[in-house]
Amino acid sequence: MTTVNPLQDADSIKRYLGEFDRTTAGRGSHYFKYNTVLQLRCDEPGARYSATVRGSMDYEVTLFYGSGEWDGECTCPVGYE
Repeated sequence: MTTVNPLQDADSIKRYLGEFDRTTAGRGSHYFKYNTVLQLRCDEPGARYSATVRGSMDYEVTLFYGSGEWDGECTCPVGYE
């Protein structure tokens, strides 16, 4: 059985990122570009990753990978699931 590295599963990453509206995606790109992703953690290899992102305050972002798909949640005001 071949194990898929979720960080190399380009199709699932593209699908997940494509779900965000333009404003939210732009904000995320801005935060990344300007080094406001303060901590990036691997909570469970291959399944759960989290980060602290500084916006108007610090927010927790968690990404989950399972069944070949990404999902996430955050404490930001946008509240995107």
